[in-house]
Amino acid sequence: MLTSVHRPGRAAAFRRRLAALAPPDDLLRRVRWSLLAFSLASAGLLAALVPVAGSARPLQQVVAQGSLVALAWRWVSDYRGGRRHAVWEAVEAALLLTVSVAAPSPLTVLLLLYTRLATRAMDRDGGRVAWVMAYYLAAYVGSAVLSPAPSTSAIRLEYVFLGSAFPLVAVVMHLLGEMLRRVELAGRRERALRDELQRRMDEGVRETEANFRRLFESNPQPMWVYDAETHVFLAVNDAAVDHYGYRRDEFLRMTIFDIRTAAEARRLREALREHGDLGKSSGWKHRTKDGRFIDVETNAHSLTFADRSAIFVLVRDITEELKLAEELRRQAFHDSLTGLPNRALLDDRASQALRRWRRRRNKPPVMLVLDLDGFKAVNDSVGHAHGDEVIAAVGRLRASR
Repeated sequence: MLTSVHRPGRAAAFRRRLAALAPPDDLLRRVRWSLLAFSLASAGLLAALVPVAGSARPLQQVVAQGSLVALAWRWVSDYRGGRRHAVWEAVEAALLLTVSVAAPSPLTVLLLLYTRLATRAMDRDGGRVAWVMAYYLAAYVGSAVLSPAPSTSAIRLEYVFLGSAFPLVAVVMHLLGEMLRRVELAGRRERALRDELQRRMDEGVRETEANFRRLFESNPQPMWVYDAETHVFLAVNDAAVDHYGYRRDEFLRMTIFDIRTAAEARRLREALREHGDLGKSSGWKHRTKDGRFIDVETNAHSLTFADRSAIFVLVRDITEELKLAEELRRQAFHDSLTGLPNRALLDDRASQALRRWRRRRNKPPVMLVLDLDGFKAVNDSVGHAHGDEVIAAVGRLRASR
């Protein structure tokens, strides 16, 4: 039972260790990861070659292999962020010297020394880099002196030539480390700036959405948002609920065609197919919950609402405006006493008739003039009030025919 409980934890810990050794994203750690991978591969190869190709005693071979294991463990610890004391630099150089003495030739560990120097040279502290370079160079010189390899002058000159690059490697890799740190710093600043801009944009979007919602909910004009494809109401404000009489949940179960007659719904579908969101339009009639029809003017715009393509509509009830306009028009062209057309309407109709006659040149228009005989006697005998009643009665009689 305990084994089944602990195995997932061990597996997770192992996966975390592997993830820690995975190639990183930033350039500096990626270079260090590459150098670490090469160092570990070289150490493993040396550990395998020392017993086979080396001429050292068995004890020296065991010490060399143990040194490589200790070095590999320390390198991984350094890469994962472990603290490194200054004394360890000298200890590492001494261990590498031990390995080189047990190896067939000092040149066997030369590339590993250069790799470790390159890794440590990317440190920020230039003084410490100089000490590391001195330790590794001393390890290389010691291995060349203690090596059992032939000591001809040509080979010694070759050792000197190959070891002369230690200062160059230290300087170049230190400069490369500084450059990569600056690149990474610039990258972090750019990412931080991008994140800050994104955060501000998100805050702006949220603030805009909150302002829109406040304006939408508290606006005295009826407003709603409906789905551009299904035409279902997605949101309605309080003014729409109050003006139309439907509850909010009733609205959200309806489409925009449900508040119209069948003929009006067909006309709206055709208009939507032709124009999309319609923009500003009038001449529409909406049905309220109590069955009344109101004349409206709408102003519609496309938008994205809750990740949907939607249409925002502002509605203005113009029923009273149309009634007032009709009343004003009627008063302008009809007599207030009799309700019959007045002189202005007569002039308008006469002008239209004359224009038609001039275009067609057919029968000329005819005007019939009626007069009330003895009407003056009515005004003089019983007064103008009774005279107005007579005119109104004659007007009603004329309008009924």
